[in-house]
Amino acid sequence: EYVESSDLSALVGPSPADVLRVKRWLAAEGVDRSRVVPFPSSEYLRVHLSRAEAERLFNTSIACWQHMGEGSLWIARAVAAYSVPTTVEPALDLVVGMHGFPSLARATIRRSKRMGPASAVFITPAVIANTMNITAPHDSSVQNSQAVAEFLGQYFSQSDLTQYLTSNGLPDASPQIIGDNDPDRPGAEAELDVQVIMGTAVGMPTWFVSQRGGFVIDPFLEYLIRMLYFYDSPYVQSVSYSDVESEMRPQYLNRTSGEFQKFGATGRTLLFSSGDD
Repeated sequence: EYVESSDLSALVGPSPADVLRVKRWLAAEGVDRSRVVPFPSSEYLRVHLSRAEAERLFNTSIACWQHMGEGSLWIARAVAAYSVPTTVEPALDLVVGMHGFPSLARATIRRSKRMGPASAVFITPAVIANTMNITAPHDSSVQNSQAVAEFLGQYFSQSDLTQYLTSNGLPDASPQIIGDNDPDRPGAEAELDVQVIMGTAVGMPTWFVSQRGGFVIDPFLEYLIRMLYFYDSPYVQSVSYSDVESEMRPQYLNRTSGEFQKFGATGRTLLFSSGDD
């Protein structure tokens, strides 16, 4: 049996005593309650700290870094190992936002004047339907829904999606956009994802989830938290994104793996196709 997202905390969430221990530690260090924001699941706390406060709380040194190619992009990260008091350490599973740098957006599409209607030489919705033996009409009931998840500033153009659908004899449609989207800067991955999924499951309620990445929480982890606890998200989600596992901390890998398992426990399906690198 599947469970509701709202029931997950009762099954695998932290004890109220542990949550209270962390909050009391922050309060004793002078962190006002208004700067401690609990997530709906109660498993995560987003804490807003100054550089000096973060250095004191985590017994480390923090420096500000500027990206050479993006003059307006500054980020603060620890330059040494960090630690927490032994009295609070058992109540903490993961601290994020101290180490690691975010990836930047991938290249956008370069326009071509030769773009035209789809033909037999392209992978069209009809070719996909024939190859995959998709013959039954799509049931557009409220229980059927789908989404594409995009990372690193991958956006789509509605005019491109309209052209793709109508040139293949399909009705025009628009996905619900969750997050940011800049139609003037479409990315190859995002364009491919949203066009193919909406051209294959015609009429299916579709989300375009844009996950800005990595400035505080790694994109994968923040995406899973958003979809589990902040939205009644679609039951099938396609993800074109991967990361290098050998570069990840064991604590992060364990926490993210647990979130993937909880995602599946709610009856949702994740489809990955990130072998194109």
